[in-house]
Parts: sequence; C-alpha cells; structure tokens
Amino acid sequence: MQCLDNTMVVICDDKKISDKIGEKDTTTFPFPTKKDYICLSNEYFNVDVVAHEFTHAELHSYISSDTQRNLPVWFDEGLATQNDYREKYSYENWVKRTDNGKKATPLKDMDSFSEFQSKDEDERQFHYLCAKHEIKEWLDKHSIQELMELVKAVNDGEDFYVLYSQP
Repeated sequence: MQCLDNTMVVICDDKKISDKIGEKDTTTFPFPTKKDYICLSNEYFNVDVVAHEFTHAELHSYISSDTQRNLPVWFDEGLATQNDYREKYSYENWVKRTDNGKKATPLKDMDSFSEFQSKDEDERQFHYLCAKHEIKEWLDKHSIQELMELVKAVNDGEDFYVLYSQP
C-alpha cells in the first residue's frame, strides 16, 4: 500500500482482503474522510486502468460526498475513461457499436450506479464507451476551466443537468 495525498492505492490478488476493501478487480471509492481507496488486482494493474482510477480520485478530491451522489455516474465514468486508451473505448469502436450514435444509451439511463454498472459485462462496457464519447464531445466544446467551474457549481448545490447542457 502507498498513500498519495488523499488516495490509498491497494494492489492485491488476495480475495479475502480485496472483498473487504471494495468490488472485485478494480474500484475507486471515497469514504466520508475524503480519502479515496483504489483497489486493483494485478490483472488490472496497467496504465489505462490506473489512469482511469486516479481520474476518479482527482474528481472526488474536488467534491463533497453529497455532490458525488448528485453527479450522474455516466459523468464520473465518462470523465475517468478519457484517460483510458484501450481499443474497446475508442472512437472507432463507438461509431461501429452505436451506428454513429443512433444506438447510444441515453444519458438518463446511466445516471445511477445500478443503471450504469449492468450485470451484463458487454452492456457495462457499452455504457463506458457511450459515457466516454459524451464527455469527449462536451470537452471539445468546453475548456478544462469550464469543467472545473461545472464541478464547483454542482458542489455548491447547482443542478448538474442545467449546467451541463449550457453551450
């Protein structure tokens, strides 16, 4: 284990330990203490997954626990997936799998953890693909400063969807 600021990274293949910490193979989750725990099995210890999980931790460092509940899961996952360059999340794969967006999952259908994290692995990966594309499109029209302003405003109690939909 190594503690980096407010993030604790645990790399562990011992199921007894990892089951106590979080989900199965990789996860990031905040605690009320404002500390994020990233738990990775050796199978998922690669640059794409580590960058993805650290992006979650970075976002969580700017928001309260209440705000995290007010952010749609697709936003959190889509932002984190910006740093994941595996082929399954590529633009070309998005075009093919969504028929250039015609079959993309609507954002409102990926708001909650239970909606986003489908038990079906293919559907779950499809949600990551759709969320990544959505955030990429938004970031193409907005600056990093505007992203930070959005996060701050939601943290201050403003409505995510009202802010997110502004040009």
